[in-house]
Amino acid sequence: MAEDIRNTIQTTGIQAFEKKYENPDVILVDSQYCSMGRMIAVKACENTEYTYYDSVLLLELVKDTGITVSDVEQLEKQLRSKTADLSEMDSEQFKKIQDAFILAIRRATTKGKCLIHDRATVRMIQDLNLSCISVMIRNSGTHTKCIRASKSPLYQTITDEDTLMTCIQEEDHIRRNWKKLCGEDTWNQSASYDLILDSEVFTRDFSAQILHQLMI
Repeated sequence: MAEDIRNTIQTTGIQAFEKKYENPDVILVDSQYCSMGRMIAVKACENTEYTYYDSVLLLELVKDTGITVSDVEQLEKQLRSKTADLSEMDSEQFKKIQDAFILAIRRATTKGKCLIHDRATVRMIQDLNLSCISVMIRNSGTHTKCIRASKSPLYQTITDEDTLMTCIQEEDHIRRNWKKLCGEDTWNQSASYDLILDSEVFTRDFSAQILHQLMI
């Protein structure tokens, strides 16, 4: 039985109860497709010392590697299936792409505090001896996600909701399988994140406000 909080011992001065929060060097954000994760992350970074990075922006930091957005998109085509055989991936090409992102993350973090969407793992940041907080942005509104997907240039010709949901799931498979290739089978698993936001419940703007609080 839980103790009566009205009779709880006085905890003032007891270090175990008084740990202070310090904003981290890096915020890592994963998101479900059509959860507005990138929109929320960009908005959260406004008026903070954090710089926002995603795949496109990270690759701009490592043009000297020769890895392009097209290279990443080509790999992602193989990651769309829930049953994708990751052992059949072009390991040499994946390593080149992964090494490019690791270099980009290193360069981004040397510029200052940052928020990285989708391409980094906790281990990558810890290997740089930096602190981080991991965040997952979900959306529990199936119908809402379908409406957003239909506005995307990728899927704007699709009107059937079941087909749109299949497309959304495939986009999520890409994100999950990417993490698996990076050695972490933890995408969208609650225990793997410090904070989980449901943008259907908290909305885009309030979710951004909550995330913003981690950075100030």
